[in-house]
Amino acid sequence: MVRAVIEYKAIKYINKLIDGKEFCENYPIQGFEPYLNQRVNLIIPDGYNVNIESYNPEYIEYALSFSPRIERVKDGIKYTWEFNNVPEIISEPSMSPYIEITPYICISSLDDWQEVYNWWGNLVVDKVN
Repeated sequence: MVRAVIEYKAIKYINKLIDGKEFCENYPIQGFEPYLNQRVNLIIPDGYNVNIESYNPEYIEYALSFSPRIERVKDGIKYTWEFNNVPEIISEPSMSPYIEITPYICISSLDDWQEVYNWWGNLVVDKVN
C-alpha cells in the first residue's frame, strides 16, 4: 500500500571512457524502494552507435517491458523506457548480490567483448610483463 510518493527528476550525464569516445552504463530498474512511475530518457548523439541489452528478466514477477520508445530528436536519437509499479527488493540473509537479481539495462557504444579486450589491451599492453 502506497502511503507517500516522492517525485523527483534527475539528469545523469554519462562520461566517455578513457579513450574519449566510447561509453558504457548500467541502469537498474528495481531497487530497495518501490517505484510508482519511472521514466528513463536516453539521448544518443548523432555519430554514435548504441547497443542495448537487458539482463535478469527471469527475476521479474510483475509487468515490465524492456522495449524502449525510439524517436528522432535534434542531433540524435532518443530512447524512452517507462516502468510502472515496480516493487522494492526485500533484503534477505544470504541473498544473491544485487546485480544478479535486479533487472537492468546495459547501454554501451562497444559492440562486444572482443572490442572491450582490444580497447583495454591497448591501454595496458606496456604496463604488463
